[in-house]
Amino acid sequence: LTVFHLLPLVVSSGAKSWKDYGFVGSDQWLDENELCRGERSGLRNGLCHIFNDHLFIRKVEIVSEDPIIVVYRSAINRKLVRRLIKSIEAGKMEELKIFGERGTNLSANSDVRRANGTWLPNYSTHESMELYFALQRLLLPLDLRTAEPFQILSYEKGGFYVPHIDFINEKRAGFLDLQMSGNRIATAIVSLRRSRRGGALTFPHLSSTAMLNPGDV
Repeated sequence: LTVFHLLPLVVSSGAKSWKDYGFVGSDQWLDENELCRGERSGLRNGLCHIFNDHLFIRKVEIVSEDPIIVVYRSAINRKLVRRLIKSIEAGKMEELKIFGERGTNLSANSDVRRANGTWLPNYSTHESMELYFALQRLLLPLDLRTAEPFQILSYEKGGFYVPHIDFINEKRAGFLDLQMSGNRIATAIVSLRRSRRGGALTFPHLSSTAMLNPGDV
């Protein structure tokens, strides 16, 4: 399970065909752009629920039932969000690389993702511990003791991540022993700052979009 920090996603609207982009996932790129900018969304029959969870008011939006995609509104306390941002800004973020086939590192300036970021161990700061326990209370079916450290991401102007899947394709794993390391079964995204432009979480195959506010999961 990976926790991301979403910041502005700004993309070019100059290309007229997905073939103009020429990278993995490019066949979904124009759909993703429209969804990201809020120009269209297929979420017309979405469900919203509000319930009391041991004195916590939960606001839940069901984006999709298959696959399961859920948004918990205002799940993380705003004070904790501000403290997390302050703690993260005190550290250092670098342009991230991604893994290619057989574990090779691709260039940070790749055609797949351009973002700054860092890893934050769950127990490294008071803020990360608070976030960890808040997520565990929220996501009871998941045992976060087996989760990866938090991954902090910042998408600045020109940053992007092409349509992708977060789990590892077992047929192409190659360099990984998944019986030892395990595989991802879920991704939790925590929004710490709302982007001024773009920044939506998009699902091109579903024609659905989730626009997250600070504190949403």
